[in-house]
Amino acid sequence: MKKRILVYGLCYSCWGGTEEVVNSFMKSMNTNFKFDIIYTSEPFYLEKLKHSEIDLKYIPRFCKPIERFNEIKKILSNNYDYVWIHKNKIVPADLLFLYIVKKYSNAKVIVHSHSSGIIVSSYFKNTFLKLTHYIGRKYFVKNADFLWACSQRASDWLYGKRVNSQIINNGIKVENFKFNREIREEYREKMNLQNKFVLFTVGRLAKVKNQIFLLNVMSELLKVRNDVVLLIAGTGPLELKLKQQAKELDLDKDTVKFLGFRDDVPSLLHAVDAFCLPSFFEGLPIVLIEAQTSGLPCFVSNKVSDESDVSGNIQFLSIDTEVKPWVEALLEFKSKDRNNSYLIVRNHGYDIYDVAKNIERELES
Repeated sequence: MKKRILVYGLCYSCWGGTEEVVNSFMKSMNTNFKFDIIYTSEPFYLEKLKHSEIDLKYIPRFCKPIERFNEIKKILSNNYDYVWIHKNKIVPADLLFLYIVKKYSNAKVIVHSHSSGIIVSSYFKNTFLKLTHYIGRKYFVKNADFLWACSQRASDWLYGKRVNSQIINNGIKVENFKFNREIREEYREKMNLQNKFVLFTVGRLAKVKNQIFLLNVMSELLKVRNDVVLLIAGTGPLELKLKQQAKELDLDKDTVKFLGFRDDVPSLLHAVDAFCLPSFFEGLPIVLIEAQTSGLPCFVSNKVSDESDVSGNIQFLSIDTEVKPWVEALLEFKSKDRNNSYLIVRNHGYDIYDVAKNIERELES
């Protein structure tokens, strides 16, 4: 008989690293598991979830607490074996959800941490969210049967440094990211990138990802060499602001290309020359594992955990001061052989099929 798992905590309005890796888990685990996913609205990426017998369960938003409470109780009547909670931070709605699960269900609770901080523009909102998070994580630790995290830093953030958890690698389909020269040449021609030094970043266009820092890097870099192009893949609340900032820095559309949401990231990684990630914090960014698998040199914020360096091909650079260290590092760039990088990543335990088997063993034991 199939074991039923209810998945909670995915974003319906964005496709980020958490959604990517959780979807990969569900696709790669064997057919002994049946997944349902809770959403407050139909996700725009619905087609990506139609790979197996996944059902979506809709609940009202937190602003309708009674209706939400009753709908969650109704969903839990399906007698799930596990409730798999994916979190970047703990907010009041999560505390209510876990309370209902413990009171009205016999399901075992898996809590899975995917991030390592909070950052919002409003000081008061930022303070409130951090306070709620630090209070709420004690309740989560007390009521979880499994504590999982994508990195030790993500574990420390969601559970506290004194709490033991299990690290579940952010697995990827390694073969998809194995460097392919034919695809590289095809994409560079199609995107008019021949004879260009192409930088690439992927992520939600939000403050935490700090893409505005890269625009400033580009502005300085172009003063030294004029063949540099930056590709930015992703959507998010800061899209218009970033485009305006690029305009103010005289970065035209041929120099900085906003690609929007893309489902061909493996091909784009083959096409570019270097990957950049200037985030304020991360759990363990899956796109950084993908970039290393494709053999790219990676220039990464020093706020990102060094646990993410599985290839020895990462430079961690400060984002606290001026952009000069980034400019200098990129100017000193020298290409390396990219053909065998996928083997290094696989040997570090990041192949999704190996990760999925580890999860299966945990849940079937």
